[in-house]
Amino acid sequence: MKRTIFAALCLLLLCACGAQSDAPALMEPVTISSDMATAAYGNIYDGMVLEGNILPQTQTLCFEASGRVGELCVDLGDRVEAGAPLVRLDTQMLQSRRDALADSLAYARQIDAYNNREAELNQQLLALQYGANSARCQLYASEQAEAARSRAAQISDLSRQLEEAEQNLSVQSVLTAPFAGTVAGLNVSVGDMVWPDAAVAVVTNDDTCFLQTEFRAEAEIAAATEVYATIGGVRYEVRYVPMDSSEYIAKTLSGQTMYSTFEIEGGTGELVGQYAILYLMTAQEEQVLCVPSNAVLRDAAGYYVYVDENGEKTRRDIEVGLMTAAQTEILSGLKEGERVYVVS
Repeated sequence: MKRTIFAALCLLLLCACGAQSDAPALMEPVTISSDMATAAYGNIYDGMVLEGNILPQTQTLCFEASGRVGELCVDLGDRVEAGAPLVRLDTQMLQSRRDALADSLAYARQIDAYNNREAELNQQLLALQYGANSARCQLYASEQAEAARSRAAQISDLSRQLEEAEQNLSVQSVLTAPFAGTVAGLNVSVGDMVWPDAAVAVVTNDDTCFLQTEFRAEAEIAAATEVYATIGGVRYEVRYVPMDSSEYIAKTLSGQTMYSTFEIEGGTGELVGQYAILYLMTAQEEQVLCVPSNAVLRDAAGYYVYVDENGEKTRRDIEVGLMTAAQTEILSGLKEGERVYVVS
């Protein structure tokens, strides 16, 4: 037994001597950066960050009158100025309708004049035969007055229709660009029949654009203290454009994907297609002492951190301010430059 213990001691001494002669000098302990952080002054922001797309402002154009397409004045992708003609209707149909209404109105007026004259003569004959105050004479006068009112209403309606037809012929037969831009859509060909409010052409405005993000409730956006976007690393102020209630209901019922829209101050068509980030800030503190939030712990006594004090891991009670997922503001308990342990 004694011989065995002595042999073991000799083996340990030999190993120790060998290690002392062959092993390199020990280096200073290495601190893993992901396990520790330094309390430092900086800015803390709390809110929501959304990715977005920059899209051009577009307008879908329709004719207010029905007709057949007679001419396409532009091609898809053409650059147009405000007021430039895009599509012309074949005015033959409009002219035919205008002429037919004019003939109907003239005929209605002739009939009205003839019936009025006839009623006047018959009224005189009845007055001579039965007396002007007789029941028969009064009944006839009442019937003719009602007939005259009906003819007057017909004449008024035909006059209105003729006025509209003349306006359509002079104005509504040509679809024009509402602003300078690019023709992004043409939904008709020559010879096609179009009806009021049917989409005919789409024009994009080269001078303006808007930011589109995933849908957020209007109340959620209104709660933000600051709303802005960065596009290509440049900050732009934006303004929320609420969705019309009828549009919201229609899209909700139909299951369509909804988006939130923001106007971009100073945004032009050059931004279209670029990557954008929208910031909905609810709170912010600038140049305050802060540490990563995963360094801050809490128990029944309150908030605390573990501080590196001469290599010792020491608990330190702290008072916190604004807390976000990434950073926490330190009101007291820590000083700038002190190292704290973070939870991986």
